[in-house]
Amino acid sequence: MISRFIFAVVLAFPGCISAARGSDTDSSCYRVFEDRDGNGRQSPGERGLAGIRVSDGVELATTDTRGHFQLSPVPGRTLFVIKPAGFEAPRRTDELPGFRAHGPRATQQAPRDDNQSGKADACPRFGLRRAPRRVQPLDVLVFADPQPKSLQDVDYFDRDIVQPLLRSVSPKRPAADLGLSLGDIVNDDLSLLPAVAHVTAQLHTPWLYVAGNHDMDLGATRDEDALQSFRHQFGPDTFAWEEHAANFVVLDDVVYLPGQRPSYIGGLRDDQFTFLERYLRTADPRRLLVIAVHIPLFPDGGQTFRVADRLRLFALLKPFPKVLVLSGHGHVQRHVFHDASTGLTGAPL
Repeated sequence: MISRFIFAVVLAFPGCISAARGSDTDSSCYRVFEDRDGNGRQSPGERGLAGIRVSDGVELATTDTRGHFQLSPVPGRTLFVIKPAGFEAPRRTDELPGFRAHGPRATQQAPRDDNQSGKADACPRFGLRRAPRRVQPLDVLVFADPQPKSLQDVDYFDRDIVQPLLRSVSPKRPAADLGLSLGDIVNDDLSLLPAVAHVTAQLHTPWLYVAGNHDMDLGATRDEDALQSFRHQFGPDTFAWEEHAANFVVLDDVVYLPGQRPSYIGGLRDDQFTFLERYLRTADPRRLLVIAVHIPLFPDGGQTFRVADRLRLFALLKPFPKVLVLSGHGHVQRHVFHDASTGLTGAPL
């Protein structure tokens, strides 16, 4: 079970909760291994892990008995491990989970969305450490819409939100078991993304980031290129992450509409639906499923989220009786229970 979701009021803007029912490159060296010494590299004697799922945001593969997996690299996609419960992902130098890597054929035109050098990894290998057996519930910190406009605002975020949380725990201890930021990490000034990540990293907590409408490259001419800066800093915009108490799916649900007014709408891409369908086939429906997005799924003063996409998503979620949707965007805090009025089939929640 999850003991608590702690919702921090970030610059006076809290979150929103809703509940709902090709290439020829040789990939034989792709591997997931048990990183026993925690150095992020496969050392002698560290064996591959079987049964670990790896994805590029569309395709899904599972490692064999030696930890190998086969995925044809596709320019613009980032490989990532779906971290299973009972394991920990290594931390990068900026404390972000190191569960992703560039594909070998990534091009300069494709988003540079993983390793800190920005270079493609010719032979991705992912290390996972076995986590201590958990008996206590899961503590999750949830931020939404910090949206700083300047370094001074980032300092307010540090002093008013992060430092009080740090004072509530022992030095160098994680503030929680997991953290989520539900978008609008900055207010259009993408140069502030590293500063916000640096401040948040002080919490020593594995942190997952959702993209918001104020985190887009506004000079992009199409939706596919609108999150290049975000991906370079935080990694893929769509992925799954599993803990002992719940499975988490992070989704970019901001569809950029350059040249239109408004310039975006809530919705999901076809490739995200493909990933969701493939991942949910492998997920245990008895466990809590947490969907983390920026724009709420429910109507909010008009069609803020595309109706067809919501119905398509709810159809995929139908086999899961325990679903929690976490969203930001509205700068208000509320609970919404989906039912037939928003397209949810089956018993309302």
